[in-house]
Amino acid sequence: MKKILVIFLLYPVIFFGQDKSFELGLLFGGSINSFNGESEYSKKTLQPVGGILMQYNFNDRFSLKSKLLYHIKGAKRSLIYTDITGNIIGKFDDHYDLHYLTFPLLAQMNFGKNKWSFFCNSGAYFGFLLHEENVVDFEPLFPAITNTTDDFNSLDFGLILGSGVSFQMRERVKIFLELSFDHSLDNVSKKSPVALTQAITGSIGMAYNFPIKKKTFN
Repeated sequence: MKKILVIFLLYPVIFFGQDKSFELGLLFGGSINSFNGESEYSKKTLQPVGGILMQYNFNDRFSLKSKLLYHIKGAKRSLIYTDITGNIIGKFDDHYDLHYLTFPLLAQMNFGKNKWSFFCNSGAYFGFLLHEENVVDFEPLFPAITNTTDDFNSLDFGLILGSGVSFQMRERVKIFLELSFDHSLDNVSKKSPVALTQAITGSIGMAYNFPIKKKTFN
């Protein structure tokens, strides 16, 4: 019984008392975006994404990760346009571009030895809408028309899952590849029907590791 009590009391020291570090990095990539729910904008869009990475490593197995991303979400639909007699002239794309500042907060498990490491993470994200546009693309017949709209809520939040691989280039520098999927938990549209954002994001980045010195007690 005494041994079990000692192990229980020392568990936080064993688990979190190993070498800690903080990582700061940059990442960029792209995302395949769409609306889930009842929206007629059911087709996917491809948009860039980029930002900064912050990661606190409690040890070589467990980390807390966060990012600050500029993420353009949205979706599109294809419509047919006709002349005055009703004859089909062609098709045009109508899509929404939602410019978000996104803040994910993730718990991450790390696996691997030497220079290669694999990781998986999960958590939640919050997205703050900076700007929204509705783009109607008639090309090649006419130039695209871009309108600023106010059709969506300023806050988006949901769940996110991710995994990836990293390679230690130098003692303190690593590069990484990551794939993630996020899905909104609330309707982002101010109008009917319901629209839930979702995105599959792939990114590449580089991070620098800052070791955290252990405290010593005399």
